[in-house]
Amino acid sequence: MGLRQALDLMFSARWLKADEAKEAGLVNYVVPDEELRQAALNYCVTIGTRSRPGIAEMKRLAREGADMGLDQQMRLERDAAVRALRSEDVAEGLDAFESRRMPAFKA
Repeated sequence: MGLRQALDLMFSARWLKADEAKEAGLVNYVVPDEELRQAALNYCVTIGTRSRPGIAEMKRLAREGADMGLDQQMRLERDAAVRALRSEDVAEGLDAFESRRMPAFKA
């Protein structure tokens, strides 16, 4: 959301409708009320099948890289990729992909 949009919302104190919030990038998904619980559970189950160290690394990269220039971000991601390629999770992920199955990450 840009500064002008943010200031407009702060000054006016108006409520956004769900589709407006999604369009502004404030929410990722919009689902009907009666589907919300199941949609949230499905999302959690999906994330729960992912590599925990991988998720943690992605969070770290996003946070640390947010205030960096592009060159610094690229170095940060390169170093993370080198570390990740040595992990058991990458080997399991590649094997699962080749075998056309869901990966079974240990941690």
